[in-house]
Amino acid sequence: MTDIIISLFALFITLPVPSWFLTYVIARKIFGHPRRAFHTASDLTTFLFVLSVSACLYVIFGHSYLAWIIVFLILIQSFLLFFQWKTKHEVVFSKAFKVFLRFSFLLFSALYLILICYGIYLRLTEI
Repeated sequence: MTDIIISLFALFITLPVPSWFLTYVIARKIFGHPRRAFHTASDLTTFLFVLSVSACLYVIFGHSYLAWIIVFLILIQSFLLFFQWKTKHEVVFSKAFKVFLRFSFLLFSALYLILICYGIYLRLTEI
C-alpha cells in the first residue's frame, strides 16, 4: 500500500501537467465555474511544479537546486509583500499569498516546459 502511494506521488511530481488537468476537472465539477476551477487547480498544483522543476534540474545538471529555489521563492514573497505595502500602505497576507501562488505557478510551469524541452534536446543530441 505504501508503495502505491509513493508511486502516485512520484507520478504527480514527474508529470505535473496531467496532475493540474485532473485537479482542474475535479474543481470544475465542484465549483461549476471554469475560471474559479482554473485558479484553484493552479493554486493547488504550484507545489508540484516547484518540485518538478527541482527534479528536472537535478536530472539535467546532476545537482539539487531545491535550496536555491526555496530562497528564490522567499525573495519573491518578500518582494510582493514590500510592493503591496508600498502601493496600498497595508499588507493583506491572504491577497499577497494568492498573488504569490499564481505568479509561482506561471513561473514554474514555464520553467518546467523549458526544462523538459532542453532535456529532450540534450538527450537527442547525445551520441
